[in-house]
Amino acid sequence: MAKTRTKGGDLPAGKRRRTSIRLKMAPPAVGAHISASKSPKTREQHAAIAIVNITHVYNDELFFDAAAAAASTVTTVSPMVIKSIKNTRLGETGLRDAVYTELLRQKITFPKSAHSKGRGVTKRKNFKKSKVYSETNLSSLLAEFETTYWKNGQTAGGMERLMQGLPVTTSSKPDATVIVESDSDTPDTNGKKNMELIFGEFKNNIKYSITDSVNQCALYLYALLFWLRSRRGLKVEAVYGFTFCGRKCEGHGQGTYSVSLIKISPPQKLNEQLKVEVFMKQGGLDDHTPLLLLVNFLKHGKRWEHACDVPGADPIPNERCISALFTLPTALWTDTGDRQLVLNGTMSIVFRVTKAGLEDLFANHFNEFEDKRGGAAMQLMVQELENNNDMYYVKIRSTDTCMIKHPLQDMKGAEDVILEDDDLRFTYCLPVYGDASCCIIIMRNRGDMSHLKKNAFESLDSLRSAFRGIMGTALRLCPRLTHCDVLPHNFVFESNHNHLHLVDIDEGVSEMELVYQRELVYDGEDDWLTAISYPNAVREDKERYTKVQLMASFLILALLNHAEVGAVAELRVEAEKVGELLHRMDIGRKPFPFVKQMGVMVMIDSLYDKLNALVGYENESNAESLSL
Repeated sequence: MAKTRTKGGDLPAGKRRRTSIRLKMAPPAVGAHISASKSPKTREQHAAIAIVNITHVYNDELFFDAAAAAASTVTTVSPMVIKSIKNTRLGETGLRDAVYTELLRQKITFPKSAHSKGRGVTKRKNFKKSKVYSETNLSSLLAEFETTYWKNGQTAGGMERLMQGLPVTTSSKPDATVIVESDSDTPDTNGKKNMELIFGEFKNNIKYSITDSVNQCALYLYALLFWLRSRRGLKVEAVYGFTFCGRKCEGHGQGTYSVSLIKISPPQKLNEQLKVEVFMKQGGLDDHTPLLLLVNFLKHGKRWEHACDVPGADPIPNERCISALFTLPTALWTDTGDRQLVLNGTMSIVFRVTKAGLEDLFANHFNEFEDKRGGAAMQLMVQELENNNDMYYVKIRSTDTCMIKHPLQDMKGAEDVILEDDDLRFTYCLPVYGDASCCIIIMRNRGDMSHLKKNAFESLDSLRSAFRGIMGTALRLCPRLTHCDVLPHNFVFESNHNHLHLVDIDEGVSEMELVYQRELVYDGEDDWLTAISYPNAVREDKERYTKVQLMASFLILALLNHAEVGAVAELRVEAEKVGELLHRMDIGRKPFPFVKQMGVMVMIDSLYDKLNALVGYENESNAESLSL
């Protein structure tokens, strides 16, 4: 039977290749790179999150209200757990199991998955009555909680996909997870008492300090807050956790142990950070006070705090559950006539605003700026903007969301490149503000997303002309500020001038950094396109990475707007071959041999040359150079 060439292989003659493609609007998440199961260390020069704004408090008022404190009547614990705390040979797991057994005796509730099956009791002498706690990874714990206590709960796999965008790995396993009753009088959807989660960490090794345990617990609470606010649309203002550090921990001197209670809260202003507050109780080995503090907190302590005084405190619609809600002050979740939240796919906060909306943000929703002179200068320039009907975009990035200190440093390092580009200089209409933990970027409204509609361009020539601007901007930025996401969702279309503009350059990376690893989902449909949209296999080569993304973007727009004929059809066939190879490189357990990798690079260069010839970018650039 005769065959015709198609998608990386051959198909029987008569079977036509599908000419349409599925446009995946939401960008895949940057790969989660922080494990909460280990001492927080960051990869690729990222800064640890949720642990940079820790405040130690010296009373427990943050964790108990007056009525609960009066109800905290537990005053004794079993001798067995005291022996465990004193035992010099007991490790972290043994200590955790002993405390777990005591908490069960005190009627504390745990997830079903926590109860170890088939192992019975520990074999260690004098600890035969200790039950064994079974750890479960974060995504499975959240899925179990949803399916047990909420309607329409996710599976573990569904929860893992849902939590994409969270920088903490969902495969991390909390040392302890406790189920507690909410202090809310509102019943759940089944008419029962609402239940909530508390995460805890146990340490009993000289390698760990109290600070290490607090850092790890804070990362789990970071994940919990992200899930509640960004994925479930709940206006939760605080979640809680605890740590238990045994006598072997660094700083305890073998004669003490400690319990810490932890509260993590989202920002109340746009330039604030996540707030972590810790109350620590340390005692001698015969002192029951730290353990009793933990027991009474789990039985009677404060629970998730909800923004009941904020209008519209009910869960928001699913379509508005975006990652940016994690650090967006709850008072700004509701749009106004002068300010609308942009439903983007990243953790950065973006508003579409009028001049009045900008002035309101600076007047009411920012604290005093760390760089007082820079903040004052930006506010003054906002006031001096023309009072017309123009719309602006304001973007706020913080250390908590982009996982780097000084979020603006990469863009600042390429400021000369930006100023030399007429298009970018016009887009970024005001000097940007940045300090150690926050940056604010104000942009002109350069167009809309109409280029993602079918037949947005009158002809292939019209698309080619518009796309040359994207190629020029992306390649001029590289490698000083490699964009890393040169795809249609980061373009805006100025239809009256037939011009595409590249936006979100502030999220690019400098020459000294790697392009971020993306968590790609290959589902068997257009996997070649997914692979060339985010070519993880070539992320060490910034120029090739950018060129591959340009090829993906042009094909997406060409296939949305015009029949697949002539040079576009030839470009797609070659792109599919490259995409299939990049797909295999991305999912393969072993790297390609060096010679084969070089062969893929040659194919990429050849494919880019064909794109260049089709679009005519370098011909136009050369003509401009000659005219100068």
